[in-house]
Order: sequence, then structure tokens, then C-alpha cells
Amino acid sequence: MKAIFIKELRECLRWAGIIFSVLLVIVLFRAWRTGPFYLFVLSQELTLIYAPLAGLAMGFAQSWFEIRADNWGFVVHRPVHRAAIFAAKCVAGLLLLYVSLAAACAIAVIWATRPGNLPVPFQARMVLPMTADVLIGGCYYFAGMVLTLRRARWMGTRILPLGAPFLCSVFVYLATHFWQAVIIIAAGQMVGALAAWSCFDTAGAADRRGAPAIGLGVMLYAGAWVVGCALVSFLGIFESDTRWQELRVDQHGNVLQVTKIRADGDLTYLVTDAAGKAVPEYDGIEMDDPANADLFVRFSVVLSDERHLAWPFSTMTGNGFRSARPGLLSLRTVARPGAAVSALPLFDRQDRFIKLYDPNTSLLVGSIGPNGFAAGQSRPADRFDADPLGPAYQASTRTIAFPSVIYWMELDNRQVRKVFAAPIGESIIGAHELPPATDPVILVATKRHMFLLKSTGEKLASISYDLDPERNEIEAAILPNHHLMLRAEALSSQFQMPTRFLEYSDDGTLLHDTSVVEHDEETGVKIARTASFGLIHPIAGLPLHRAWLADAVFELDTQHHGWLFLGCMLIASMLSAGATLVIGRRFGFASTKAVGWTITNLLIGPSGIVVLMGLNPMPAREICEACKRNRLAGHPLCPNCGAALVPPAVDGREIFEPAEAFQPALV
Repeated sequence: MKAIFIKELRECLRWAGIIFSVLLVIVLFRAWRTGPFYLFVLSQELTLIYAPLAGLAMGFAQSWFEIRADNWGFVVHRPVHRAAIFAAKCVAGLLLLYVSLAAACAIAVIWATRPGNLPVPFQARMVLPMTADVLIGGCYYFAGMVLTLRRARWMGTRILPLGAPFLCSVFVYLATHFWQAVIIIAAGQMVGALAAWSCFDTAGAADRRGAPAIGLGVMLYAGAWVVGCALVSFLGIFESDTRWQELRVDQHGNVLQVTKIRADGDLTYLVTDAAGKAVPEYDGIEMDDPANADLFVRFSVVLSDERHLAWPFSTMTGNGFRSARPGLLSLRTVARPGAAVSALPLFDRQDRFIKLYDPNTSLLVGSIGPNGFAAGQSRPADRFDADPLGPAYQASTRTIAFPSVIYWMELDNRQVRKVFAAPIGESIIGAHELPPATDPVILVATKRHMFLLKSTGEKLASISYDLDPERNEIEAAILPNHHLMLRAEALSSQFQMPTRFLEYSDDGTLLHDTSVVEHDEETGVKIARTASFGLIHPIAGLPLHRAWLADAVFELDTQHHGWLFLGCMLIASMLSAGATLVIGRRFGFASTKAVGWTITNLLIGPSGIVVLMGLNPMPAREICEACKRNRLAGHPLCPNCGAALVPPAVDGREIFEPAEAFQPALV
């Protein structure tokens, strides 16, 4: 086994060198033209794609020699078990793959840690995204082996095993924590290793039973399901007429429903009020023309608690381990009109300081705490007592909010100024500034009240409101008459609720409360996608199905057409079970095997048919001498007429066979 391991290392070393060299060149080129978050950008734009390609290439290169039967026989003709040979090959291939990828990434990390190269503090978590990308290359390595060794048609099921590592990549990308990504990668590599072992041990026939068959079946099923989802999305090219709706507010505080209709390439608008009555003064106006933007109020997001977003939207908004936001927050670089901050400001969520970096030298200028500025590497006397609220919108406001206090940042003067403290018994849940920039108004939200402040901290108004900040995203705007307009809509598609518009007077009195149900886009293609998705969705997956999530990802409408989705799913499952019975008879399955496959495909849907065809090769058939109909070759009795298999003719060759092989002919 040691000799095989060394042999594989020697033969694949050149491929590892190519992988390392190409990645290193790209890493160094990106370092020459990069931004502050170099390591995160490198992961998002490079290793996320390069590592899977490298894994496929290594698996393909290491298995290409064994495609021909005589070469495969030469490889396995060793005085050791085939499992040991396979293990030695995989250990060598994975070792070279990981070392070649990790070495180039390590050079990037070492460069990023040197002061003066990046205007951000280095944090250990910055290495995690690239580490996950390097590890997931192993899933594609085994997929490359399966694609190379398995004997199947390229236009059939041969390429389907790529679906499993692809799904691993998707779930790793959307994972919230690094440990979750490691578990997903480990599971993907275990499945891939079983499938690769099945192909290697059988010279590509992949007809082993047990765990290897399960591994290959999982890869085939994942690939078939990915192809099905791609076909569902592909239906969008047939979409010609589209109708969708937007809600806007004019300068007088009137809520408008703008319905956009795209038909035959032309876009038309229908503008109605909140009650659905047409508003004639907007007839013929191009609603999306920038020249008409001043006709409507511009809202600013003031409160959006991302902590209550469901997965995967929580990760997609920057709360996962692949984002810089859990460690560093970019701050607004404009201090006041006409004055720009001379340094790049960041909030370090680990140290809880505002750090200023010189944009030219990328060196730390100093740090700001609640009580003042400390130059260079010195630390301020006090740090902020908590994590900032609303990190997603921190770069667009000069406020920085904490549960008990709000500061106004004057970073051009290298200081922060306390402007608000939480009332007794209440905690702050968010704050944001509203335009104009020359005389901004700060809106502060607690659990039961909203406060309007000047940037000096002077209180302008206090408002009681009944909006749920855990389920609503709240936007605000100041109308020309100085009234406050709030817009509250569902935080995500998970929450089904109307959009509310609340108008308050200068003294905080509620003047208008308008609720409008915003209609989603509904087209024939969207309904067709809903039905098509039902055809590929397995009954066994119903406990995991979330209608709001499927609708958002695949642009479906299962929430309003649930009967269509469920009906298509049941029909597809029953047809899959019926087709399995027919295919099982065609393949000559025993009764137990046929029933098992039928029940399985009833639960997992049409993709199970693909797995069935991929794991069971089509048996040879011959003509029955008695009834002249097709029968399975090698079976003792004809399933059509029950006639016995005709013994071979005695022609002298029987002397080279055991006597029992020709026993019927010699009797």
C-alpha cells in the first residue's frame, strides 16, 4: 500500500503543480488590484469556482489511466486488497489536491496579515471561507473519479453524479456557521467515496450492492433532481406577458398602487389609489423615468432586524461565515456635507472599537471609543458596551445604535457624541438618519415608541406604534409638510401580511393608517412552473417543504395554488411507481426487489426512475425456442411459456468444461 501511495504521489505531482501555479498567479494578480476585504472577495470570486474545477481535474487525471480494461487489470493485480489500492489512490490524490490549493491560499493569507497591505484588521475568521472552498474540492474529486470510471452514456446518466457535489456547494455557500459547512462537506465526501469505490472495484460496471450502491444512487438522484429544477427554471424563457405591482407614495402622502404590464415588449402602467380607484393625473407618465423620481417620496430603511430572518435569507443578507459583516462593519465615510473622513472607518465587532485606516498606506491611524480617540496601536480607555444594531445599514448612516445608547459619529473630528439614551424599561432596537443631509433627522425605535431627534440630540417628537419589528421591515421618509411617513412590510416572504403606511403629524399624532395587499406577479408561466415543480418534488420531501421558500427561490406560487402543486406531485409519484413495476418486469426483478423499488420510487418521485436505470444495467435478451418470444438470457425458464432453457449443442468443446456444465446434454 505504501508503494502504491508513493507511485500515485509521483504520477500526480505534476497536476498538483499546475493547480498550485495557476491559483497562485491569480491570487497574486488579485492582490495587486484588491480592496479592503481581499480574502472574502477572493473566496467569493475565485476559490468558490476554482476549487471544484481543480477537484474534478485531479479526480479525472488520476483515473484516466484505468479506463481501459487491461490497464485496470494491471492496477488491481497486486497482492493487496482492492480496497487498500483504492484507499492509497484517494489519500494521495486528496493530499495533493488540498496541499496545492491550501498553499496558494496560505500565501494570500500571509500577505493579508502583513501591516500596510490591507486597510483592515486581520481576523482569524477571514480564513474560514477559503478553507471551506478548499475542503469542498474533495467532493468534486470523487465526482471526477465516478465520471471517469463509470461506464454509462454521456447523454444519459453518466454526468448526473455531478449533482451531489453541486448541491454540497450550494449548501456550504448558504451555511451560517463554519462547522455546518464541515458537516456538509464530510457527508458529501462520504457519499462520493462510496460511489467511486463502486466504480473502481467493478471496472466501471458499478454493480456492487449495499453501501456503494446507496452512495452512487444518492449522487444520481441529486443530479436528476438538479436537472429537474433547471428545467423548471428554464420555463421562464416562454414568458411573454408579465404583470406585477409596486407601492409608492406621492409628495402629498397618498398611497399609490402602480401596476406594470409588459406585453409584446411594451411596458404600460396602471396607477390606482389604495382603494383601487384609478388616478387619472398619472396617465401617460413614465413611472420609472428618473426625471419623474421627484414625484414620489424616497424611503430610507430605518429598522430591519436580520436576526429574525429565516434561513437561507439570513445568510444571503451577510450573516454567514462567508461574509465580513460578522467581524467588521463599514461605516459612512462622509461626516457632514462638504467634509469627508480622511481615513477609512471600520467598526471592529471583536474589539468593539471604531478603527481608522489610512487609505494610502493602509496603516492603522487610531481607534475611537465612546470617550475619545487613541492614536496608532494604542487603545481607547473604554470600548463600546455591545454589538451595533442594524449592521446591514450601518454604512448609510452617521448614527451608531446600541441597546442602551445611540451615538452620532463625527469621524472627521475623530469622535462620537452621545445623542440618546434608552428610556427606563425599554431597549433600543434601531436608529437611522433621514434626509436631508444638511439638516438630518434621527429616527430612533424602541419596542413601543419611536423618537425623532435632531443631530444635536434635541427631541422633536415621540410616537407610539404597534408594528412588530421582528416581522416587519420599516422604512421612513419626511414629507414636504414635515409629516413622518412609515412604510412597514413583511421582513421576508415567510411572513404573510399587508403593507402598512402610517402618516404622523409634527407632534406624533397618527393621521392615516393605510393597509394595502401587494399582489405578487402572476403569469401562466409561473403557474406552469408550480405544476412542474410538483412533478419533480418527492412525497418524502413534504415534511421539509416550505411553500414561501420554494416560491421565492424558484419563482413559484405554491402558496396560492397548493392544490395544483400537491396534485401534480401525487400524479408523478403514482406514475413513477407504475413505471417501476413495468421496468422491474423488463429487468427481470424478483418480486421482493420489484416491490421495494416500487415503494421507494413512490416516495422519492420520478428521479427514482433515473436511479433505477443507473444502478441496474439492461439485461440481455434472447429468443425462446418454444414460443419465439423475447426472454431474459440465462434464466432457466421462459417467463412467457415456461419452457426450459435449451441446452447447448455438444460439439466437442465440452471436454474443456466441468461435467456438470453439460449434464443435461450427456444424460
